[in-house]
Amino acid sequence: MKKTLILTLILKLLFLFPGMSSADSPITSTKFYEAYMDVKMVKRAHLEGVMGIEIAEFLSSPENTIDTKAAVINALSWRFEGKNNTEFYMYYLSLLYHVPLEELDTDFLSPDEIFCLGYLMVMDIVNSS
Repeated sequence: MKKTLILTLILKLLFLFPGMSSADSPITSTKFYEAYMDVKMVKRAHLEGVMGIEIAEFLSSPENTIDTKAAVINALSWRFEGKNNTEFYMYYLSLLYHVPLEELDTDFLSPDEIFCLGYLMVMDIVNSS
């Protein structure tokens, strides 16, 4: 009971004073892509830092495993100003599925593409606010 009360108090304080904390996110600070540097697309993503057509194709290909796709996104990294990798990937997906960008829905996407889109969104905006 005492632990629950303390945890509740800590969470309330965090929500009351969100600007006081500027801790790094594990999503951006964990560089697990380094273990995948033998994968050509991971190395390319790390060097370029932005989404290109080849990276988008790699993320949508069912031939590539989800862990390598995650490593590619992790290698793209982030920056305080934010990035537009999500926007580029959404344009790519709308072209791939022949739907207007406004009508792009998860019904069209594979589970891997939904994961990639979500992970890209987090990496693009996690520190841009």
